[in-house]
Amino acid sequence: SSSDIYFAPADGDFDSYVDYVRNLPITPSPEVYGFHENADITKDQKETQQLFNSILLTLPRQTSGGGRSSQGVILDLASDVLSKLPPNFDLEAVKSEFPVLYGDSMNTVLTQELIRFNRLLTVDRSS
Repeated sequence: SSSDIYFAPADGDFDSYVDYVRNLPITPSPEVYGFHENADITKDQKETQQLFNSILLTLPRQTSGGGRSSQGVILDLASDVLSKLPPNFDLEAVKSEFPVLYGDSMNTVLTQELIRFNRLLTVDRSS
C-alpha cells in the first residue's frame, strides 16, 4: 500500500504475525480495499441517508386518537441523538498538551480539526 501500513508481513513465527495484526489500525481505511480516502466520506454520507430513510419508513402515515404524531417521533429521535453527542473539546487543554510548533505540523492539524469539530457540535446542538 502507499502508506506502508498494509503489507504482507515477512516470514516469521506465529507471534510475529500476531504482533503485525495487533499493530494494524482498529478501523481500516479505504486504502485496504484500494479506494481513495474520500471513499470514507461517501460511505458515511450514504449511511446517514440510509438512517434517515429508515427513520422516515418507521413513522406512522397518520395518527389515530391515541397515537404519537410523526413530529413527536422525530423529536424523540433527535433528542436521543443530541444526548449522545460528546462535549466540546477543551482547546486550551489540547494546545497545552500538543503545542502548535513548526516542527510538529500534526499538532496544528489536530487543533484545526478540533475547532471544526467543536463548530459542528455547536451547530448540531442549536439546530
